[in-house]
Amino acid sequence: MKTLSERIFVALDVDENRFEPLVKSLPSATHFKIGFPLFLRIGPRGIETLKRMGKKVFLDFKLFDIPNTMAEAAGSLAALGADFFTVHLSAGPDHIKRVVEKIKETRPECRILGVSVLTSFNSSNLERIGITTSVADQVLKLAQIGTEAGVDGIVSSPLELKPLRQRFGDSLLYVTPGIRSASAPPDDQKRTLSFREALENGASYAVIGRPIVQAEDPERAFLSIVAEAGSGE
Repeated sequence: MKTLSERIFVALDVDENRFEPLVKSLPSATHFKIGFPLFLRIGPRGIETLKRMGKKVFLDFKLFDIPNTMAEAAGSLAALGADFFTVHLSAGPDHIKRVVEKIKETRPECRILGVSVLTSFNSSNLERIGITTSVADQVLKLAQIGTEAGVDGIVSSPLELKPLRQRFGDSLLYVTPGIRSASAPPDDQKRTLSFREALENGASYAVIGRPIVQAEDPERAFLSIVAEAGSGE
């Protein structure tokens, strides 16, 4: 059973000069997420640093391309030491299956997470790109595609966790960004809950960035979030 601390991915959306000092300032955190901005600045060195420190690495690149390109990119990311990485489920089942096959060949312990609907989207955003179903229905539709293609987990907002759990049970990991306390600003997120609420809704992991990395004392902020969630147990 994972501890609450082990169920938080700290999103390292920082510049290269702050990256390593920030990780060192968070001794209680075990899981970290690297996105495109940081990876483009420091490359594989960031992954190597985290692995050397005994951390789990989540590469959030949301792969979406033709099947061969997605599969080759996935294999390369896994070979770098990724423990988790993301693909866009909108790419479709054939594309995702190719990625799953490649990971089984390259590093089967690496977990593939399918991104459903971004937490910066709401129904209005979906309508503007021609999707007329509700956010919740679209998340379930994409999750079904991912499940049939063999992904290990689904990335969604915390608001879709309950219907996902009801549909797929314990067969998947459920990873949710968009975590904010009641008093914190939502920033560019549109569908948010607290870490405690996300866990109550069925989250396996939560991705938390700005509330931790922009805090004056990141370790204290991290522990405060953990303690707040633990108070409900």
